[in-house]
Amino acid sequence: MHEVFWLIEVVWRPALLACLAGVASVGIVAAMAPSLFRRICEHSGRQLDLSRLCRFLERPIDVDQYLIRHPRLLGLASIASCAVLAYLLLLVR
Repeated sequence: MHEVFWLIEVVWRPALLACLAGVASVGIVAAMAPSLFRRICEHSGRQLDLSRLCRFLERPIDVDQYLIRHPRLLGLASIASCAVLAYLLLLVR
């Protein structure tokens, strides 16, 4: 049982905080600079081939049309979710 707590404290918590920091930084860029976010989305828009994993996911879904239209909403939602998750990870034990 002690190993599980060690795994959570040493491995998962820092990894989750690093992921939250990345998502929060994307949210800040989307909320504060929509034109920069739009340019980043245009350059990084790559399609993954998931046909081997699941036939349901073969059909490409274009989420860029929704994200580029509402970058401030995306940014605020990601910042809010990061704040809630960081609160849960850091303050609630």
